[in-house]
Formats: sequence, structure tokens, C-alpha cells
Amino acid sequence: MNNVILLLGGNLGDVVANFLEVKNKIIQSVGNIDQESEIYKSPAWGYESENIFFNQALNISTDLSVHDLLEITQNIELSFGRTKSKEGVYKDRLIDIDIIFYNSEIINDDKITIPHKRMQERSFVLVPLCDIIPEFVHPVFKTSVYSLSKKVKNINIFKHAL
Repeated sequence: MNNVILLLGGNLGDVVANFLEVKNKIIQSVGNIDQESEIYKSPAWGYESENIFFNQALNISTDLSVHDLLEITQNIELSFGRTKSKEGVYKDRLIDIDIIFYNSEIINDDKITIPHKRMQERSFVLVPLCDIIPEFVHPVFKTSVYSLSKKVKNINIFKHAL
């Protein structure tokens, strides 16, 4: 059984309802959701947008390989009408599903980089991760998620009141 950390994100439509639908699809096609962080809101990162982003971290148990998991999560994104933008260009979206960790593996091939290559720069990733895996040691940086979170500015990130 593989232990996977996913990060859900989105800033268009009814994001909380979208997250619920995505979590149902994950349970049906990926595996168990063992833990969920709170849902957090923050401004867009890497570009300007009037729409606030929502993020939630999920701790999942799955039998899937990392590449099968990637294919399924990308298909879930496509089912929400997600289109990929040019490399490095961010835009508003209904749903985004990032694979942050896959066990403690380091994977870097032409399809995926695990751990997620920019997670250590992003409070909207680290703060939700601290809800569910604060003591998990990042396999590249050899420090805990909590320690990484203390090195990043938590600019305007707050819990979403449900």
C-alpha cells in the first residue's frame, strides 16, 4: 500500500462543492482518504487574479503506481474542464490536483517530479500539510514539513469557514 499526499486547489465556481466531488472520485478510483486538512484560502500565486484560491491536502492510501495515479488525477481534472496552460503560465481553474509526496520516494522523469518541485516555496501547500503530516520528513531537504513551513511567509492564508 502506498501513502500519497495530494493537494487540491481551485479558484473558480463552487470550489468547496468541487472538492467534495473530487474526493468522491478519488475514493472511487484511487483509494482511501485517510486524512484531510482544513480548507485554506489565499490569493493567487505566480499571477494576478481577482479570485481567491482554495487548497486542501489529502493523505491517501492506494495500490496505484505513481504514473497510474497521475493519469487518474489528470483525468479527474479534465472531467472539470481543466486545460493545461503553457509551461510556467498560471491561470484560474476549477480544480487542480497535485501529487506532493508518494511514500518517501524521489521521482524525476519526463512525466512527474516527486516531491513536488516548488512545494517548499508555497505556504498554501505547507500550511495544509502541517494539519495532517507536520513531522513527515521531506526526502530531498531532510527536514520536516513543519520546519519547511516556518521558512516560508504565510501571506494571507487563512482557514475557510464551512
